[in-house]
Amino acid sequence: MSELYENYANLRGRNYTSYQSDYTLGNTLRPDNSTPFPLGWLIFSIILIIMVVILLYFYYRQRSQLVEPDRVPTIRSRYAVVPGIDKEPLNSCGPGSSTGQEPCVSSAATLGKAIDYCNLNYKICSEFTYDPISQVVKITNPSGPRSSSQQGNLYLQQVGTISPT
Repeated sequence: MSELYENYANLRGRNYTSYQSDYTLGNTLRPDNSTPFPLGWLIFSIILIIMVVILLYFYYRQRSQLVEPDRVPTIRSRYAVVPGIDKEPLNSCGPGSSTGQEPCVSSAATLGKAIDYCNLNYKICSEFTYDPISQVVKITNPSGPRSSSQQGNLYLQQVGTISPT
């Protein structure tokens, strides 16, 4: 036991100029060799900081706005409706037109016929308006301005539809 004490006393002497380790006691001496610095506290502090960072991450992640899977609406139709919205027609139609600069406007007796008209012009039709009273369908410009309408509705083409069973 006295030999262990003597080794420790020699290590605490001022004859060392760099960090030294006392392998028998698990301490690292400070640069001035005056007091030992326990490695256990350093390791404990690092682990504690890592745990606090992880807990803060989970806390802020829990507070963020996440959508529950059972609250996500299921798309069951190819078109979504925005009621009471009208837009100007797209000017790139005209079956007999050589320039193709006629407005994309047609008559449709039902909403199904309006959808068929949009599907026939699938290359340019990503949205259309349909007025059931005047029975007019217009293929509209997606970047065009919207205006309110008393009768018509805007129909937007959607992706990822699920066919009704």
